[in-house]
Amino acid sequence: MPVLSSPDPTVGIACSLPVLEMAFGLDSLQDLVADGLDEVELHDRQLRISIDRDGATDLYAQTVAWAEAKKTCCSYLGFAVEETPVCVVLEIAAPRGAEPALEGLQFLVLGARLNPGRPG
Repeated sequence: MPVLSSPDPTVGIACSLPVLEMAFGLDSLQDLVADGLDEVELHDRQLRISIDRDGATDLYAQTVAWAEAKKTCCSYLGFAVEETPVCVVLEIAAPRGAEPALEGLQFLVLGARLNPGRPG
């Protein structure tokens, strides 16, 4: 899987964005997965999110753009994105001590499944 960034245990475990910008970034993740969430797994400080393409030709580019944006404000996390003919997989890795951040992202992504097609 192509790695965009690796977790950095030397930086603080905190998002550097103001609260409203952070909320927008989280909303954009929900929008990204809402209509095509296939699977979410959290294991060994890695969150793996599989998103069904469902005909979306730009899903990979959108996922990479989201990960690139998040790695600038959450440098303690690592991001990787992989595509197959049927899905795009986003992996988010965290250093020891940042497990709650992954759990929060997992909760957020699973919540998107309950409200598919939500307005952006």
